[in-house]
Amino acid sequence: MNRIVRYGIIGIAVALSAAGCSTTSRLGQDEVLYTGVKKIAIRPDSGVELSSTVESAIKAPLSVKPNNPLYSPYIRTPLPVGLWAYNHLYTPKEKGFKYWLYRKLSKQPVLVSKVQPEIRTKYVDDVLGNYGYFDADAGYELLPRRNPKKAKISYSIRVGQPSCFPSTTHNTVTASCNKPNSSPEDECGWPPGPCTVL
Repeated sequence: MNRIVRYGIIGIAVALSAAGCSTTSRLGQDEVLYTGVKKIAIRPDSGVELSSTVESAIKAPLSVKPNNPLYSPYIRTPLPVGLWAYNHLYTPKEKGFKYWLYRKLSKQPVLVSKVQPEIRTKYVDDVLGNYGYFDADAGYELLPRRNPKKAKISYSIRVGQPSCFPSTTHNTVTASCNKPNSSPEDECGWPPGPCTVL
């Protein structure tokens, strides 16, 4: 029985593919299907070098999986069975083979409104601030496809010079530090250090 059901599902997927079924027919008027990321462009200013840790921290909140990802978040599989089922197998009757198939195969569409790219770019600004890069700007562009109900997102992040703080070395405090006129730089083990990125 399981083999028959499996072959039936494959047959339906092939039939839907051959028919070129829409993956957006059930979307609302203002809803747009998110089809992944076109590009995440990180553009450091001249002389700015970013560590792999910082680059990963930038990309992580922007790498939202689309429906049927193949190489997330950039490439999707050519057979979006879950979306086909969601759009073409829906039935208000909560019984029968069609309803069972709908429950088995359908996937909720990932919408641009749920991805919230504006909030994600603001979050990236905060992440960069945590690493000391306060002079940074993250933005995005919505890229509609041939079908205007589908869109990719392209992100652009400019990273300026980091803000630094002087590192300090805490050596053993000597008795001379208790003198009223003692200098921390001269005797107390707190010499000014080089600029360190947060």
